[in-house]
Amino acid sequence: MESVNGALASVLDRLPADWRDEFDATGQRSWSALAALARIRSTRLGIPFDTWETALTHLGPRDVVLLTLAAEADAIRCPAAWMRAMASRAAREPLDLSRNLLAPRREPSRLPDQRTDSCASFSA
Repeated sequence: MESVNGALASVLDRLPADWRDEFDATGQRSWSALAALARIRSTRLGIPFDTWETALTHLGPRDVVLLTLAAEADAIRCPAAWMRAMASRAAREPLDLSRNLLAPRREPSRLPDQRTDSCASFSA
């Protein structure tokens, strides 16, 4: 249980400010609350429900949250197509999203709207 909570804390510590504000407003501190927020945000990006659910099935709650975070990057021109491709890829091979998305930032004073989007290196 401690490793699950530690992993959640690690993700929460690195959330962009807008995600953090929405997450804090839920009043819950769990993977299911964070996954629910990611689902809502994916809808805002135009990602269809079935695409997000497929990603959830193949990746699990933690990585589908990371995938949704990555889908918001400016480098992703079509989040729905990118998410679909990544979910399909996850069905074939393991994806290591945490290595890129949870890596410590080089410039810690970066503002949320100026954050470095490391997901640009992902491709389908």
